[in-house]
Amino acid sequence: VSISGPTDLNAIACFSDYTRELTQLVFNAQEPCGVDSPILIEASPMTYIHPDAPPFLIIAGTADIVVPYEQSVAFQEKLAAQGVDAELYLVEGGAHNLETPGDPLAVLKALVVLKDYIRDQLELP
Repeated sequence: VSISGPTDLNAIACFSDYTRELTQLVFNAQEPCGVDSPILIEASPMTYIHPDAPPFLIIAGTADIVVPYEQSVAFQEKLAAQGVDAELYLVEGGAHNLETPGDPLAVLKALVVLKDYIRDQLELP
């Protein structure tokens, strides 16, 4: 399960000043924007997709300013292309924490999706 998780650290490194500073601090990635960083590629979940990967539920907010939801879309598409069961649930207008102005139940709805997904994967009643 991925909730608002970055999947391509190399791509996200230059998304904002915050993500640039974060990738420099955590991974010591010093490459300039537009130049591939071997350490960020190695640390990215996108790098490790293969046909035998486990099923995934990916949840993201479409208004996330920390991790763009397009990363979740690309991750789901690449998993599906490898034949991996990958479900994507987008919280329309949701921030990084999935909170959504005008929809106080957005986080709860996402948690219900998560609960149902886990129940189905574990084949629980």
